[in-house]
Amino acid sequence: MRFNHPLLTVCSALIVAAAAVPSVAAAASTPTPPAGATEVTGSIIWHERVGRDTPLANVGVLLNSNGSDILISVPKGTPMYRKFWGVSGPSELHDGDTLHAWGSASSGSASIVRAQMTQDISIQNAAAEATGQVLFRDDGFVYVQVASKPDGSPIGSVLVAERSSSLKVTLPGGLPGQWSDIRAGETVNVGGTYDSASQAMYDTDHIAIQAVVPAA
Repeated sequence: MRFNHPLLTVCSALIVAAAAVPSVAAAASTPTPPAGATEVTGSIIWHERVGRDTPLANVGVLLNSNGSDILISVPKGTPMYRKFWGVSGPSELHDGDTLHAWGSASSGSASIVRAQMTQDISIQNAAAEATGQVLFRDDGFVYVQVASKPDGSPIGSVLVAERSSSLKVTLPGGLPGQWSDIRAGETVNVGGTYDSASQAMYDTDHIAIQAVVPAA
């Protein structure tokens, strides 16, 4: 059954009208909200992409903000980010997420906002790396004692890193290694996508062994 709401009658027209907005490249550092933009924060209760299902598809988002429903029109090319400012897109939006949106009211209506930038703070992952000592390794994961996790979790933390299909293991000096070379007691640098919610690293792209422990 299609979701119905009075504000949705204007959604498609707003999105189609904004389709000609050019793409905007992601900022290299923490983005700055557009000057003078109105900020809206709320829980996503509905969202729908319009047009082709691509990372830059047009999207309409209905937020509940302080008890009021606000329609956010997100034109193609609008910068979209995760909680830690990793680049995001329409495919990562989920109903129930908390969304920040910066933009301008449409036709003077506070209940319709044309977004210039969004940040889904429920998406708690970002590219990161950490260095520590291997505690244990099995067929799918390696457990590393680190001084602090990528999100600043306290000393004594254990980082769980997934064995991904694209993982590259290297030995000291950059020599190629393999999963079996990772042993308890070794110092390693681990890089990949860190998820703050699960406190784990997935899509691990590299594990660089910095100090080798001989095989038993």
